[in-house]
Amino acid sequence: MALDIVVFDSNPAGLFGRRRLPPVYRAAQAGLVSSWVAGAARVLMQKRSTAVAIGASSWESALPRMVAAARKYSTSINSIQTWGHSAPGRALLGAADELTLASLRTGHAHHDDLEKLRDVLAPEAFWWFRSCSMIAGERGQRFATVFADVMRVDVVAHTYTIGPYKSGGHAVRPGEDAAEVYSAVEGIASGTPRKPKSFKVSGPAEPNTVWATAVNPPAGWWR
Repeated sequence: MALDIVVFDSNPAGLFGRRRLPPVYRAAQAGLVSSWVAGAARVLMQKRSTAVAIGASSWESALPRMVAAARKYSTSINSIQTWGHSAPGRALLGAADELTLASLRTGHAHHDDLEKLRDVLAPEAFWWFRSCSMIAGERGQRFATVFADVMRVDVVAHTYTIGPYKSGGHAVRPGEDAAEVYSAVEGIASGTPRKPKSFKVSGPAEPNTVWATAVNPPAGWWR
């Protein structure tokens, strides 16, 4: 049986990129890590026999551990969920390690591990980025389109800032253009799709919303 892998950011320092988060966010980081751990635990409770939870403070640590899990059980990976910070087209783990389209380039520190990971993905596997505004705007759309195609995995992610509610969820299949799946303006509160400045906050009345404890993305998120 294929594995369901949950990766959560285990870094408590509250760093974003190479700049420190404002104090209020640093103070909240421990709570966020706890919520990500709880999210991983919920998936484990629901799919105890197939789920593997990985706490990591970098992609360089997480990616090979995902591959190792599949090889350990001599199986493929049906789904990946990642819980952490993000911005359009940038998924972070830890203080400064970003997963972006640059990660797919030959010579990048992530490239070889991503190729190995692609080889153990099951047909029609999905990767759910459970983080803020990952596929919002033009940069987010480009990430969803290219990452899905190169990794041969359905990219599931959000256009909104997420919290207890997770809004603006969409799934982009390999070969699909994200621009044909959802609008580049979705989730943007100010700025433009090319240069967004702020993002809308998830809520029960917003489009394509699930509660934080949802185990799987709804089928309706796929076009």
